[in-house]
Amino acid sequence: MADLASSRRGRGRCQCGATYVNRCKPANCLSCGKDLGGKFVARVKPSIPAAVRITDDVFSVKTTPTGADHRCFVQFSDTSKICLHESCLNRRNVHAAQGQLDNFSCSHIDHCSADVPLGELFFLTETKINSLPVETELKEELVSLKGRLSGRPSAVRISEKTYAVAADGGLGYIHLNSVYSKTGAFNCFEKSCKRAGGKHGKTTGAARLTCIHLICLVASVGPDGAPAEVVVPPPVPPNRAREMSTRVLVQKVTFPEHVQDLLKEGIRLEMLGPPGGSGWPDRFDASDTTCLACGTDLQNNRCQPGSDGSATLMTLCYPFWPVRATIRQCPNQLCGALHQCQPAEAGMPLFNICNQLFVSLELFVGWRMLMIEGTPLSCAITAQMRTLLLRTSAPHRPSPSRLEYIERLLANGFWAFEVLVQRDELSALCGFCGTCPEVLIGDGNEKNCCSSRQIRTTIPIAPEAEGHVDTTASATDATTASATDAATDSRLDDRIVTQILERAVFTRNMSSLEATAADIKPFVNIHVQASTLVNTESCKSTTISDEIEGDPDMLMELIKADKFSIRSVASYSEADLDGLCGACAISTTNRSNVIYGSKILTKRESVRDAVDLYLSLKYPPILLVCDSPCGVARHLELRDSDLAKTLWGDRRGCYEKPTAGKAPSEDMNIPSIVPPDYWANSREKLTEDQAGAAHAHPVSKDSARFVVGDRFHDTTSPHKSPLCRYHNIDNCIQGSLYKTSYAESQNHIRNVKRLRSSCAQSFETHYLYNKFMDYYHNQTVVRRQVESLTNGSMGVVSRGAYQRFATFNV
Repeated sequence: MADLASSRRGRGRCQCGATYVNRCKPANCLSCGKDLGGKFVARVKPSIPAAVRITDDVFSVKTTPTGADHRCFVQFSDTSKICLHESCLNRRNVHAAQGQLDNFSCSHIDHCSADVPLGELFFLTETKINSLPVETELKEELVSLKGRLSGRPSAVRISEKTYAVAADGGLGYIHLNSVYSKTGAFNCFEKSCKRAGGKHGKTTGAARLTCIHLICLVASVGPDGAPAEVVVPPPVPPNRAREMSTRVLVQKVTFPEHVQDLLKEGIRLEMLGPPGGSGWPDRFDASDTTCLACGTDLQNNRCQPGSDGSATLMTLCYPFWPVRATIRQCPNQLCGALHQCQPAEAGMPLFNICNQLFVSLELFVGWRMLMIEGTPLSCAITAQMRTLLLRTSAPHRPSPSRLEYIERLLANGFWAFEVLVQRDELSALCGFCGTCPEVLIGDGNEKNCCSSRQIRTTIPIAPEAEGHVDTTASATDATTASATDAATDSRLDDRIVTQILERAVFTRNMSSLEATAADIKPFVNIHVQASTLVNTESCKSTTISDEIEGDPDMLMELIKADKFSIRSVASYSEADLDGLCGACAISTTNRSNVIYGSKILTKRESVRDAVDLYLSLKYPPILLVCDSPCGVARHLELRDSDLAKTLWGDRRGCYEKPTAGKAPSEDMNIPSIVPPDYWANSREKLTEDQAGAAHAHPVSKDSARFVVGDRFHDTTSPHKSPLCRYHNIDNCIQGSLYKTSYAESQNHIRNVKRLRSSCAQSFETHYLYNKFMDYYHNQTVVRRQVESLTNGSMGVVSRGAYQRFATFNV
């Protein structure tokens, strides 16, 4: 058998005898220089250094001998050399356990020496930071990072595709590279930045905007002219501009709270037959001719990016029905808004979710009713979809994975619909008490909660920090906190609305929101809000003792008499502290069940929460019933002594001045707290100008306020101080008119309906869920009030002064 010789298939030969590969045919022969006519030019591989010095004691070392530029950090110190590669750390751990740490080394450490050159250094400057077209918050974060660097570089160029960028924690640097990017854009692999990422941890456009590490790279390298071969992601990527512009368009679409007319139209369309005929349409095409965001002429209809134009109609009679949907995109690169079809604008009861689902509003209204009754939204949606599957024919039946995807879109669409509903806050305001309730009952609820990983709680501010100290007899605390939060809470509301709407427009926007404790404003009806909403959550201490030893009223007397100051405790000698402890006996909701205010707690409940809500009301109630009245009164006196003096003088919120060694009177007569339904005669009320000028209550016509305890806590866990007995509600003969268990009953009702839903909610969903549930609860109570006035006929009821029910017709 003859020997098999290799063929020359795929190879060419020059006249001089030299061969070459056809797919890499050169322009000239490499041996004789003859013109061959090829165009192949050998690509010069970029030089990737094995090790680069970042600072005097930190090195960036390549972890793979060939291939992509994967790297790790190595840190030198006077006593040790540590490689931060995961496998090396594990080996180092074993050496340490065996007492052989001095003998440990690895290939990465071997690459590091004094001869390793420094990389190309870049530094943050105020000019670079100010030139960035990003939000003020990001600029402030960069300025703070610049201060923490203390002269160290903010970015170091290691290779063509890799930079070391300053970051908090660890060594102070992380690696950013464009290894997986076809466009050359850099990716961040930090865990906090990977949540919105896709495969291999790559960040999307939305995540890239908010990643502080990428923004730091842009500020350090980009604005002053990055090397030509470096592709830096823009501060506001075109995708992000498109999302922002599109969200503005969607936000212009609103829905009435009562959609009876729209639901009737939906029933009519359902009865006209399958989509495509005279009933529901089978195509949903955008019809705008000019961009509603920037005024640019729009192009022809096209499919939404990432879609082939297929969509699904979801109604009770025609579930999972395939339809077509197109959009028109603004050609302006600074806008790029996607104009989607909004059927509701044409009077059609459908809600567009990501241009992929067109959902009947009847489904949303049904889920709202189930949510109000305590059914978790996810359970309501899943049960509804499983039911609709039973009536769906095989060609239209979605696969299990597609069904799960549809359910997630429906949840996003439901919250977007609720955000866009125009609510009448007056319909959720008590008609008997209006904007000036006489009595409010408060209580905390630590069961209705969600995960706190999206909430940043600040470290308690030191006593020396002016404006946040509750132990000073000034109004600075309330003023500063309310002014600050008034500026931040609106931003939080806007951020939540923005995220909810973007999830209903773009299927890939699944990023989570973060907020600080001070950003979360109380939920207070707009008609009863004071000029500023007060939230001093960030001023709370992180540790609160369950048992308070001694008599806090004695300590308060010393503070008010200027005989003691919290700020001076550090300078006290042991004898001074013993004397202080000895002096203080220390051993070495209203009747109608309408919710007037609620607050999300990020730290443990304290009397600060009750005072925040109390000060957030336009007209604080004459009588406040709570579980810690003495603590509430003391806190307000030390927080704002002038206001406390106006509200109760030296009474500390009691019916009379507390006096040590004297039992409180038990037959006090306080006619001002008698509820209107027990009035003997009609009473004239003050005008709003008269009431606001002197902190007077419009009903009582004076500024006297009272803070008392509820009977349950007074009986089961009475306070140690004998002066606390002055806060007993029954010390007044009118106190018997009130049942103080309303708050406990309300908490039980809230827990029964809300706990099943809140356990798995993200923060933004939990925020909206409780906000809307408070509104719908109040609306139900007010509806019952109207029914009681009109004998169940829901007649016409009008409101008079201070939004109280004035007249009604059956």
